[in-house]
This record gives sequence, C-alpha cells and structure tokens, in this order.
Amino acid sequence: MQRTSSSSSSSGSGSRPVSRERNSSSSSARSSSRRGGGLNLGGPVGNGPGYSDRPTRSYGGRSGGGGGISFFALLMTLLVGAVIAIFVKGYYDGYTPGETVDNIVENVQDFVSDLQGNHEKNRAEKSKDKKKNKKSDEDDEDDGGSERSRSLSKVSRDLAASTEVSDFSGLLSSQAEDFIPLLKNLESGDSVAPGNKNKSIDADKFFWSENDQGQQVLKLSDEDWDFIDTVKLNVFLDDGEGYIDLGLDALFDFDENLDLIGEYDGTWMCIERQPVAYYHLQTTGDEDDYEILGYVPAFWNDEHVNIIVVFDSDTPKGYIKGVKLIEDGPGNDLSVNEMTTGLKKIKEGDTLDFICDYYDYDGNFINNYFFGDTLEVEGSMKDLEIKNYVIDGATEATYLLTDSEGDHYWTPIMN
Repeated sequence: MQRTSSSSSSSGSGSRPVSRERNSSSSSARSSSRRGGGLNLGGPVGNGPGYSDRPTRSYGGRSGGGGGISFFALLMTLLVGAVIAIFVKGYYDGYTPGETVDNIVENVQDFVSDLQGNHEKNRAEKSKDKKKNKKSDEDDEDDGGSERSRSLSKVSRDLAASTEVSDFSGLLSSQAEDFIPLLKNLESGDSVAPGNKNKSIDADKFFWSENDQGQQVLKLSDEDWDFIDTVKLNVFLDDGEGYIDLGLDALFDFDENLDLIGEYDGTWMCIERQPVAYYHLQTTGDEDDYEILGYVPAFWNDEHVNIIVVFDSDTPKGYIKGVKLIEDGPGNDLSVNEMTTGLKKIKEGDTLDFICDYYDYDGNFINNYFFGDTLEVEGSMKDLEIKNYVIDGATEATYLLTDSEGDHYWTPIMN
C-alpha cells in the first residue's frame, strides 16, 4: 500500500495528497467515554462546519457533499424511469402534457402518503379537492400552469413533512429540493439533477468499488485527484445516545493503482494510550519531505488549550510541539499561524483533560464534554507517546475530501 502517488504507477501521474505514517497497535485504548456535564465552550472545538451532511448508518446514510452512488442515485433512476413511463402512457391515453404532470404529482403524493401511513386520509382529501375544482379546471384550462405550480409546491411540503416518519422517508424528503425542480426541468428538456450541478468534481463519483485484491476503493481520475487538496479520515464513536466525534486525521492509503482504499482498522490516535479528538490543520511538502500539523482540544491544568501535534519526515511517529491557550470561544477558528505561535510547554506533573464534541444521531451538535480519564504527565512533553490504538465500541468511519475550490465530498461509510 502507498501513502501517496508515484509517477511510475500504471495509473498515471496524477498527484495524491500526503498521509501521515500509519503507527497502530492491535491493543485496546483506555477509556473512550465522555464524562461530566456539558462544557458549553460556544460551539464545536473541532469541525466548525459540523456534520449535518455526513453520511452515517444511523440516519439514512445522507451524503450531502457527495456521499456516493448511494440509494438516492438508484431512487432517482427509478423515479425518472417512472416519469418517462407515465408520459408515454399519458400520450397514448390522450392526456395533455399538463395533465400528465398532474398525474405524476398525484403519484408522488400517493407514494409519500403511503410512507406516512395516511394514504387513505390524503386520498379522501384529494378526491374532495378534485370534485371541488373540476368545473373551474374545465372552464379555464389556462390556469393549469399555476395549478401545477401549486401542486408541485404542495408535493415539496408533503415531502419535507415526511422527514420524521422513517430513515427512508427522511432520505426522500432531504432530497426534495432536487426532485421537484427535476419534474419542472423535464418539460424544458433539462434532465440534469440540480444537486449534481456547481460541483468541481461530479459528486456521483464518490462510491466504493472493489479492486483485484478485494478491497473497497474510491476510483477517481488523475485529473480529479489533481484537484483534491486534502483527504481526512473521520470517525464517529456511537455511545448509545449519540456520536462522539473522534476528529479528522490525514491518515489514508492508496493501492497499487493509486485508488483510495476504503478500509478502517478500528484504531484512533491516542496520547499515552488515552483516545483523543484530533483535527488535521495543514500538510506541507511532499512524501519525502513533509510536515503535517494538527491539534487536540484539551484542558491543561484547568486552562482551555489546543495541543499542537506535529508529524514530519524526520519524526513520522509524531510529537507534541506545545499548547495554545484559548482565551475565548471553542478555539477552532484560529489560523494555522495563530494556532502554532506563542505556544506553552507541557511539564512533568501537569494534568491534561481531553475534550470531545458530541452530536445527536441527525448530526446536530449538542455540546462539548471531557473525553476519557485525566492524564497526569510523566517525563517531558516530547516523550508523550502518540500512537493509534483499537477503540472499543461501535465506530463509523468515512473520508472527507476537499478540493481546491473548497467543495467537499464524503465517501460512504466504510464496512
């Protein structure tokens, strides 16, 4: 397995991001539970934008930023096929295009009503509305366009209202803004789903395939990889009530074809075997001469800090550079220069209480908590071990890729 690209590869000469060196143990980490009451630090100490568009198994695998071929792609294919079939049938049955659109709207409403368990009630209301409006429709056919527009709006509201019904209906309603405009676009000949527009890279490319070794891999072209700036592993730990965010780590591998391998080994970064939430800041250089910066939110002797962690070509296993005092706010909005200057040193006898962000099963931020046990420092700061250990509990891992335009893409959850 390779950490980055090689110009001699048969796959081409497209560049690949640089990963830190993998340094993992098969032994279990120490406590990985949150403790105490919420710290109320003013927002996430880690990923500021949050995870509302991150795919997870617990809330339907919604992907937002490009979560793969997924169920939505299949659903859209089936819906477009159904729309075409209805138009063909409408043509042979003598319906006008406007009447055919109304039939499509009616079928979508029936489908959503079935999901909500209120099909019979909505059907009766629909029948009553039809009888009430039948005469006015016959007298003024020109109003068909506005009626269709109102019907489409109603479908959008119905779809949105179905979010609480189930994971499946939640997925459908979350994509209503793509489906409803698509119905309108069919009349104008534009069949491109709006959700796939305005992306630097086609979001539908982000799905897992299988390579010759039976590994899950993400296959992108060299041209696409040239556009990708960062790849970050994100892991959520499910504690039975929500998700502990373990962070965003520049840790990944490529196969011999330079495809990103989608396999998670169940480990995460620890300091002295204590799991920590770690967030990648910046990677500079190339595979032979690199520096990777990141931080770990914590309380250092009761002061809120970010612990600055460095991995470089001279010290690939990493070391702690110092701590940055956070005087106000959660501390995730500092520039790299601000984060890495004016650092304080950790000394023997100091205490570290690590911090994690906590999210509900819909990806909404709840609060910050202490994470694991208090660590009392023994020895010097640079002697503190940084290593990956196995995290006990249910974890969900995915990759977050960001391109040079700032667009981001989630891979599906890794098996």
